[in-house]
Amino acid sequence: MGDGSIVLEAVKRLLSYYRKLGRTTVEDLQKHIVGFEFHSETASGCQRRLMELLCSHGLSSSESERLAHEWVVTGDFLLQTPGKVTHVVANPPYLRWSKIPQSLSRQYRECIPQMAARGDIALAFMERMLCWLRPTGSLVALINDRWMYNQYGHEFLLYCIDEGWKIAVLDARPEQPFVRNVGAYAAIIRVGKQLGNEHPPNERATAAALHISLLTKYGSLETAGCKIQVGPALGAGKTFLISAGEAEKIEPDLVRSYVSREDLNTDSITNANKLVVVPYDLMGRLIAIEDYDLFREWAAQHEVALKARSIVSNGTDWWRTIDGVGTQWHGTRKLLIPELSRQPKAVLDETASIPSHSIYALWSKEWPLEALQRVLNGGLLTLTAKAKAPMLSGGWFRLYKRFLVQTPLPRWQGLSEENQQRLLSESKKCQARAFEQIFNLPYEL
Repeated sequence: MGDGSIVLEAVKRLLSYYRKLGRTTVEDLQKHIVGFEFHSETASGCQRRLMELLCSHGLSSSESERLAHEWVVTGDFLLQTPGKVTHVVANPPYLRWSKIPQSLSRQYRECIPQMAARGDIALAFMERMLCWLRPTGSLVALINDRWMYNQYGHEFLLYCIDEGWKIAVLDARPEQPFVRNVGAYAAIIRVGKQLGNEHPPNERATAAALHISLLTKYGSLETAGCKIQVGPALGAGKTFLISAGEAEKIEPDLVRSYVSREDLNTDSITNANKLVVVPYDLMGRLIAIEDYDLFREWAAQHEVALKARSIVSNGTDWWRTIDGVGTQWHGTRKLLIPELSRQPKAVLDETASIPSHSIYALWSKEWPLEALQRVLNGGLLTLTAKAKAPMLSGGWFRLYKRFLVQTPLPRWQGLSEENQQRLLSESKKCQARAFEQIFNLPYEL
């Protein structure tokens, strides 16, 4: 229930309905609403606001108090025994499971299916709300939309499909839906088994439909011979990032160039000025620290910080990075795509640098990288982001690997020779002509 913002609107409509019928008795009204609020002071505040509203519409103080206390139950919604209702309306809390006290988390997990007990607790609320809902009923929620695009929500979406529930996004980006600012975006969604097409498609739905049609026609980056991998996680990253002066005191074959998110503000990188020390040889094998005197001396200066990391346990070599640094990170050109961006963009890396853990690298066996960069930046990455990726505050997309690999892309050999030459041309006009002919999309110059 919260402070009653939603239920007050419902009561106003309920009163209006019964006033037209000439009936506004407690018996008429009480059977239509039940709601739950975990926090007792908030529940009391909600009851007071309801009493004020009811009194202002002609009910007596005693009648208003009786209704308010019957409608607002002070209790934990997730632990209630579900009834059967025709409508559910809610703004579920945004809270990671890791933030819930362990004793309460255990109680929840005893009554909630495993597929709803992951990531955001909003999933648990969704599952419980559906348990309350009659097959002919309808659920509407103002809810954090992250679970709809993240891996932890995938099983729940499959569950909804299996049970016959349909999810429609009524408003993907409602303006100022909250009294105060929140960090995540919310969407207004409707769930039911008998949803029609009464709501026009929103931008995300339109992008998703086009995205699916292109995937069906051409396949994806993966089927077109591309490989994607996120940059290696270092652990104590600022420690492994070194200055040119430090680099001179470490064996040269352990020092590599490094690219951070800030370096991706251009079309290509021809000179990387950051350096990172990696305890892996050119074959991708973790070094024995006793074989590298200079590195051992450098590592000794940071031993306390490196040994304090959570990955260093049970005899794990304390000088290692979290992820290994394999042979793919040197000697090859690649495209770099930031995980977070307002306008998704691929940058050509000519330097054979190691990218940060917030950057995805893309290699292609078939597509020339220049041509691939042009079609990705010409609109394919933007389409994938709009169709698949969650949006964060400030209009930022979060493009995980599982979304990137689903970017539509034909095989290079499947293109006509004329379109191949156009995409390889330095002429923007030629590139645009090929792109629009292949994908039937406007080219983003």
